[in-house]
Amino acid sequence: MKISKIIAGGLALFALVGCSSQAQDSFTIAYLPVEDSMAVQELNTAFQEDLSKAINMEVKSYQTTSYSAAIEAVSSGKVDMVQLTPFSYVVARNKGGVSLVANVEMPSMANDNGYVACFITSQGSDIQSLDDVKGKTIAFGDPASTTGHLIPKYKLLVESGVPLETLESSYFKQIQFSGGHDKTVIGVAQGTYDVGATYCQMPQILEENGVIDKDSVRVIGGAGSELGVDISAVPVVVREDLDATVKQQVQDFLLAYSNPDYFKNLGMKGGKYGAPNDALYDGLETMSKELKLTEEAMSQ
Repeated sequence: MKISKIIAGGLALFALVGCSSQAQDSFTIAYLPVEDSMAVQELNTAFQEDLSKAINMEVKSYQTTSYSAAIEAVSSGKVDMVQLTPFSYVVARNKGGVSLVANVEMPSMANDNGYVACFITSQGSDIQSLDDVKGKTIAFGDPASTTGHLIPKYKLLVESGVPLETLESSYFKQIQFSGGHDKTVIGVAQGTYDVGATYCQMPQILEENGVIDKDSVRVIGGAGSELGVDISAVPVVVREDLDATVKQQVQDFLLAYSNPDYFKNLGMKGGKYGAPNDALYDGLETMSKELKLTEEAMSQ
């Protein structure tokens, strides 16, 4: 699978941004800071054109800098619709002002080992497993990333057996946030980070696009099914006060949208838009509470 390129993650993520609480004549699609390609850009453009026809509005694009920026935009009413990662949706629904309008349903986001998040190191590193990461520099993606932060951090908490405060303060030499799955992998390949946590398919995506050399990084462990995690859906959220007619038009468009190449190139092979199911994200909320991940922590 590819991420748009998030997996989020894991995966392409976008937001439809409204500029006014008055009658709208345009939507703007805001893309999260993740790996991209010409193929994805072309498919996104086609999606925008199709959406424009469905809602009878011009659809524009805009690049955001973080998940938290997208969450703030939809929660404050500046954004009409956002396709988030599962965990960033948990943050958004707790913040309030949002309504789940659809899910991207996928057969599975896990690799052959059942992992949805993988820990990687450079090919020449002496790190062989998670037992060797203590005292190293580790990179997560975005603070609100599901597979780039929440799930791997919870795995480390379980695996290390140390208190959360120790894990965050002294277990590692340094904890850094790279800004995205692609940046984590590139940083590990270049030796900037000793270890990185990312969506499992991201190294392959970057290899295929010629961003990193083949086999420049290797997996030393992962997290997913053994934690009872199910992230087989990606949430699409609209602002709570979106015009009801527009909301229905958008939902009808999403539920009828059929383009296998679109989902494949956004890291969601076999995916389709389905009806909203808020309960899918309850497990992630429980996990986030155990990690004491507050909205303030997500914006750091």
